Amino acid sequence: METWHRFAIAAFACAAGLTAACSGKTTGADSGDGGGSSGGSSGGSSSGGSSGACDDYFNTIFSGACETIGPLPASEVTRIQGRFDTLCAAALTLPGVSLNATSLEACVAAVKSGGCSVLDQEQGPCTFDTGSLGAGATCVTTAQCQGGDCTAANEEPDGGEILCGTCVAPPAIGQSCENGQQCGPGAECNGNSTGGQTCIAITYGAVGASCAGAGMECNPGLYCNYSSGTVCAAPGGAGTPCTEDGACAAPLICPSSSGSSTCQSPGAAGAPCEDDVDCVSGLGCGQSSHQCLAVTFVGSGQPCSDSIRCLVGGCTLAGSATTGLCPTVIPDGQACTGDTTTSTCDTFANCEGGKCVLGYASCP
Repeated sequence: METWHRFAIAAFACAAGLTAACSGKTTGADSGDGGGSSGGSSGGSSSGGSSGACDDYFNTIFSGACETIGPLPASEVTRIQGRFDTLCAAALTLPGVSLNATSLEACVAAVKSGGCSVLDQEQGPCTFDTGSLGAGATCVTTAQCQGGDCTAANEEPDGGEILCGTCVAPPAIGQSCENGQQCGPGAECNGNSTGGQTCIAITYGAVGASCAGAGMECNPGLYCNYSSGTVCAAPGGAGTPCTEDGACAAPLICPSSSGSSTCQSPGAAGAPCEDDVDCVSGLGCGQSSHQCLAVTFVGSGQPCSDSIRCLVGGCTLAGSATTGLCPTVIPDGQACTGDTTTSTCDTFANCEGGKCVLGYASCP
């Protein structure tokens, strides 16, 4: 199910090359779309209506409690916060969305009180996945539609992606979702034995319940313990054996990149790690060394490595190489052909209709 949080981070941050936000680890009890440690100031509350709500969301989700942007320089955090505010303001004005300053602040408050795992709840204070537009209305995200499904981002017959879609009824349980359709509330898209994808019902389990099958998930605050019976379990405290961050109560982490470890506080320089979130604030995790280390940042086209990162985009290390080159950053409004290892749209922008766009597709 597509929440506004996931839409903003997954569809824009990951596509734009904000790789720290796409690593697959968070500081909460559930694994999600986040990862990394903060490089900017964490968020105090701000004021100013929609603008203040967007700032509060950024400061909490990206550079505060959930630390999803990595140890970026403060100047870059300020720059991308301005870009996020532009994206957020555009989202708030989309026709039909339920998202507004009040609901955004309610999500921020829930994360601050309940931890980052709140963001991964299928239904909760950070879920903004249904709107008020009826079937047939033009849309760019499911958050605009009453039924919770917009054909935007679905696959075109020629293999491309639909930019301006229409609101449609989501496929029912048992119906196909293999072209990118969003399943309705309480359901998810899952592969089947014949190679297709269909909507299946989601069931939630308490501690001890099985989470081994398709559509079987754990109640909020629990995680699926794959190493011990594939059952729902509560995160453990310091010293608890673990194989994944979900096994550890926030802010503890499970630092092993393979095999088992124990729940512990984020590590200092030289400590083992899998992602930036495993290291204390200001340090990053080397993608080849798997050790916490001090990192510096460089611009597009510059050499990069484990300890030298790209301000925008990721450092691609081919094979056993220890150095690479940062991708060229394409300005907003300029021509693009999709993100590659050599070029990328700027942070929070997407390649849409052959141009880098910060915001949403302009639809009739």
